[in-house]
Amino acid sequence: MSNVCLKFSPPVSGPADLNLVKVAPPSPDKKSCWLQGGVPHQLTGLAGVPILVATGQASYHATYDYCTSKFLTQAGVKHDYVPLASVGILGNGHMEMLEMNNLTIAAFYERWLASKLR
Repeated sequence: MSNVCLKFSPPVSGPADLNLVKVAPPSPDKKSCWLQGGVPHQLTGLAGVPILVATGQASYHATYDYCTSKFLTQAGVKHDYVPLASVGILGNGHMEMLEMNNLTIAAFYERWLASKLR
């Protein structure tokens, strides 16, 4: 999720503190998720940061980005999860800046960010 250390509240000293539980996927085309069990630890340092989890339809992330969204929700992080196909941007892989419709994708990201910074 980040290239910086994420701090949980209450603090986490290792993965075992998160009591991770494997959750079955909602459909056969998705992967299982590892979510926090018990009372979830919160990621309070991300409060107020605009966060978008956007997934291209053909991305290898398409099968599990919903898990990232669920984990963020559990950790109290407000964010938007947008499969790009749900906003009419179809067929993209993970390297969206290299796609033929990269300007359409960039325009979507620009509108999303502008709406969050108002």
